[in-house]
Amino acid sequence: MITCSKNQISLGTAPMGLENNRLQTALRRGGSSPEVSVANMYTNSVTLSGRKCLTTTFENPRSKYFTSVTAYDEYRYLMEGVENVNSYTWADNGDGTITVSFNCGETAVNNIDTGGQDFSFTMRYYGVSQQGIVSVRSPGCS
Repeated sequence: MITCSKNQISLGTAPMGLENNRLQTALRRGGSSPEVSVANMYTNSVTLSGRKCLTTTFENPRSKYFTSVTAYDEYRYLMEGVENVNSYTWADNGDGTITVSFNCGETAVNNIDTGGQDFSFTMRYYGVSQQGIVSVRSPGCS
């Protein structure tokens, strides 16, 4: 299991790239390439420790429909009773970025509480923007 040493989840050091995005989308959608404001994109994290507070900050992806962040258990199933965070409900940082917190307490911004269980998370971009296609990064540890 990979854990984040500085309690910060990184969204990668480089963009996934258009070719990688096309491959991932093709695997999900039977061969079609991502289309701005029409296609959906998904990124998945590695398994992370549920026993410490972790955060991730990213640019607002401005998806046409919405973007969501959902936690899954170690077997990649939805976690019972665990809420997601999405672009309809999240609080932004006022500078064009969003911070999502995991297991950081009730007062933490956009907190997803996994009840101490190890987890992974998926970011879904519905109606992905051009910015999203070019700059979406796979979640992982810095």
